[in-house]
Amino acid sequence: MKHNQKRLCTLLLLGLGLAGVHAQTLYILEKTGTQTPFALANVKTITFSGGNLNVNKKDGNTVSKALTSLQYLNFSAITGIFTPAAESTSPLTLFPNPVQDILNVVYHNANNIQAVIQIQVSTIDGRVIYSERFDSQNCTLPTINVSRWQRGLYLVHIGNGTEMITKKLIKN
Repeated sequence: MKHNQKRLCTLLLLGLGLAGVHAQTLYILEKTGTQTPFALANVKTITFSGGNLNVNKKDGNTVSKALTSLQYLNFSAITGIFTPAAESTSPLTLFPNPVQDILNVVYHNANNIQAVIQIQVSTIDGRVIYSERFDSQNCTLPTINVSRWQRGLYLVHIGNGTEMITKKLIKN
């Protein structure tokens, strides 16, 4: 009896949980700007093979896209450039992000006081791979050559003695 109750509870929770999912569409954005939507209710499987993304639909049709031609896969509407409010008012700007060779770092000291600026870049496991100090109020910090870094996620920490800001950086 308890086993059946647990199974019923699990099914109800899964059913209720899936009913609340908002991602009902897969959007594929190609580098050309072409966006292709797929209703998830009509998708049987999504596979990656032979350098292609294959969307196998329930009606038996398959749509294949070369991975090299894709910019994004998303489960919500792609509405263009998205900059969260917190990002747009942040005193720390990293660009380009993702980066391949040269990273530009811009820091605006909100207090406009002379301060020693410490910048550090660390791997996701906490290993510091870059560290430098600067004296400045409002500054564009020197560019950082990241071309020899491995691909992956990094954390950029910048502090002025009273505050510390951390941002994510993706190295391609």
